[in-house]
Order: sequence, then C-alpha cells, then structure tokens
Amino acid sequence: MMTFARLVWVVMMKDLRAEFRTKEAVNASLSFALVVMLLFSFAFDPDEESMRIMLGGLLWIVFAFAARCC
Repeated sequence: MMTFARLVWVVMMKDLRAEFRTKEAVNASLSFALVVMLLFSFAFDPDEESMRIMLGGLLWIVFAFAARCC
C-alpha cells in the first residue's frame, strides 16, 4: 500500500509529464511571467540596488500569478 506522500508524488509527476508534453501551459505561463515582470519594472522604476532587494519577492509574485492564470 502506497503512502499519501508517494501517491501525491506519482500524480504530480504524471501531471507534469503531460504538461511538458503539450507545452501549452508552460509557454503561456512563461510569457505571462515575462509580461508581468516587464510591467513591474515600469511601475516601480527601481534603481539597481532596490531592484536587487525586491527581485526575489517580485519573482514569487509572478510565479503565483502565472500558476493561477493558466
């Protein structure tokens, strides 16, 4: 009998293989992430130092939006 964690792992890997085969969601998520990062750069107009500080948080926001949108 498989444990819950093993079942989650098997289902996750099956879904990821199916997604990477078609590449529709991957391409949509990457293009959305690129557009959001571009919009954030225009909205905040940060200098180099503040961009380095905010980049990690902004990247996680982009990933969350991209995962939710597609």
